Amino acid sequence: MTHLTWGMRTWLGAGAVASVIGLAATACGGGSSSDSGSNTQQGQKGGTLTLLAQSDFEHIDPQRVYVSNATNFTRLFTRTLTAYKAAPGKAGTQLVPDLATDLGQSSDSGKTWKFTLKDGLKYEDGSQITSQDIKYGTERSFSDEITDGTQYAKQYLVGGDTYKGPYVGDDNGGKGLESIETPDPKTIVFHLKQPVADFRYTVTWGTFAPVPKAKDTKASYDTHPFSSGPYKIASYDKSRGIDLVRNTYWDAKTDTIRKALPDKISMQFGIDPSTLTQRLIADRSADQATSTIDTQVAPEYAPQVFNNSSVKARQANGQTVFTWYLGINTRKVSNLAVRQALNYAVNREDYIRQFGGPQFGDPATTITNPTSPSYRKFDLYPAGGTGNPTKAKDALRKAGVALPVPLTMAYADTPTIRNAFTALQRAFEKDGMFKITPQPIPRKEYYATIGKPDTQPDLVYVGWGMDWPSGATVIPPLFSGKYIIPAGNQNYSLLNDPTINAGIDKALAEPDFGKAQQMWGQLDEDVANQAATVPLRYDRAVYLRGSKVHGFYIHPLFGEPDVVSMGVG
Repeated sequence: MTHLTWGMRTWLGAGAVASVIGLAATACGGGSSSDSGSNTQQGQKGGTLTLLAQSDFEHIDPQRVYVSNATNFTRLFTRTLTAYKAAPGKAGTQLVPDLATDLGQSSDSGKTWKFTLKDGLKYEDGSQITSQDIKYGTERSFSDEITDGTQYAKQYLVGGDTYKGPYVGDDNGGKGLESIETPDPKTIVFHLKQPVADFRYTVTWGTFAPVPKAKDTKASYDTHPFSSGPYKIASYDKSRGIDLVRNTYWDAKTDTIRKALPDKISMQFGIDPSTLTQRLIADRSADQATSTIDTQVAPEYAPQVFNNSSVKARQANGQTVFTWYLGINTRKVSNLAVRQALNYAVNREDYIRQFGGPQFGDPATTITNPTSPSYRKFDLYPAGGTGNPTKAKDALRKAGVALPVPLTMAYADTPTIRNAFTALQRAFEKDGMFKITPQPIPRKEYYATIGKPDTQPDLVYVGWGMDWPSGATVIPPLFSGKYIIPAGNQNYSLLNDPTINAGIDKALAEPDFGKAQQMWGQLDEDVANQAATVPLRYDRAVYLRGSKVHGFYIHPLFGEPDVVSMGVG
């Protein structure tokens, strides 16, 4: 999952920005450069691509999208000012213009950003995509009705801390948020509170996607966003699936990213991971033009996928930017010794075994993923692969904690994650240390549910991947106490430590990119000293396709097959 992130808030200058982009290619490419089994051969134009999924998306409204599978899928019908190239490995980290003619022009030392729209941009009804639509789309993200998306606009834009969105009152006399200017239908200018060197990366997010005011149905927009991409929604049943057909007004000459090969894309919800994997392994005629973007190979079939040459040829695998961990609610679990004991007690080998073994990830001891330029290798709670219950129990006893310690733990209710929870529960409850009460939550509601601090349980199982290669897209959103919000919260530890908050502010203000990354690495270790999390796994993705699916590879930033490149034939 990719969730809310912050970028560097300092102006680096043109030469420094170029170096940041170069670092991006190196940092993210490290994971997918080891990708194997990819099929980048382009499919034919036409036909139907079928996608199998465990469940519905949490959101498809662009202003509410922040989970990786939806971020990937909605690119089929949502375009943004800039975007990432559709390619495997390092090439996929390259930022390119999408709706905009270039990557943006900055002035005022990086506090003002101007974008110009391309010619020939049209919605699904043939009407023109305008800068006013991007302004309105950004503004609606401020509404309390539009939850769970990124917080970039609120954090960066002048007036963003008080603006309530277009649904309240007269919307500033019809002017909306005045820090977004649209001098003409093709020009949009953003005025920021402070310099943001990588704002061109920020506008890759759907928070800044166009929404025509006349088509906005507020919260109901989540069931039928108005297409600005090559496909439009033909039907959407949240219990069964979603069908996309061509947007005949989309002009390929304006879009260097999306291949738009299939005539139709049909996604089916509610497919059990084991059933899904079985179908793809069997590769019968009905499933040969079938793939998935949200479900990795079921653990029990991993040996067959890797040892059967005909099946192995149809899989793609590689390291991703994601780290899976337990967020510890420090408001409820306030005793440091209890949090430290959890870190000592965890059995990462047993946990990773539930996903299929080492091909699906490496043991994590940090929140920052090794693909990030801010990664610093450390292990403050050394316990080996199987945990150290003796040391965990000693920590609890020395602190005078009565055993067992009762804790609640939330997780997305899927078969694999259910097994992963059981493995974690088994380790924590060993020798009577803890008593873990499960709180399973439907997958399609998971992050929206745990993102409410008032009702968040003691432990939450989450994954996080950087939005672009910088520790600034990991540490601030996950651990700054300044950005804990009532709904759509991403600081799952609910950590609000003054020293860490000050360190985050200092790192954000550091103009030297390399020095800033060192500071983010130190802050990762500072958070570990607070035992605010239990790091579990650096993710590796393993996906399977039908034999007639082409353009199949792991995109380095989404950590799953890149849907915009897939074709059949």
